[in-house]
Amino acid sequence: MPARRNNAITEAEDIFAPIEAALLPLGFSRIGNVFHRRAGHDLLPRVEALTFGLEYGFRACWMHTTVEIPALVELLAKIRPAATRSA
Repeated sequence: MPARRNNAITEAEDIFAPIEAALLPLGFSRIGNVFHRRAGHDLLPRVEALTFGLEYGFRACWMHTTVEIPALVELLAKIRPAATRSA
């Protein structure tokens, strides 16, 4: 019977290195587990941030995506101008 490995991934960089290779050329920069950029006109328009989480010894992972929604930004700017930034 083959040995069973509970966690095939042992280092966070095993996950982040290939993600970084894909996202850095698209204008993202990385700080920790967050890849951030200003929205642009490319393959991922209006995607401003991707946050990756790894929990329970790499047995659970999740990704949050921050997307700019122009109509919502305009509505918020009318309500609270100082809380929004122009694109």
